[in-house]
Amino acid sequence: MKVIFISRYKFFLTTIDRKTRALDLIAELQNLSAARSLPRIVGRGTLRNDLQVLECSAAESDDFDLENLIPLLDAVLSNGSDELIWDKAYGAVTKR
Repeated sequence: MKVIFISRYKFFLTTIDRKTRALDLIAELQNLSAARSLPRIVGRGTLRNDLQVLECSAAESDDFDLENLIPLLDAVLSNGSDELIWDKAYGAVTKR
């Protein structure tokens, strides 16, 4: 299923367990070699470190704002380029 509009993503995310799907996506991104190669926004380490922090924040918080992940989900579900997806991943980790 190819979903294009953000309003549809909101429906998609409320129809399925939103938090579980977001955590699944974050975990999958961490497993990709690019996440271990791309630098962190600030400090030493890689984007994978920032994704781990984001995953922990989402898992431990009852009021985690999933809206920050909508641009990333949009890029993934619309088969965006790798560059676009990683750009949105950086955006997600900086908005937490």
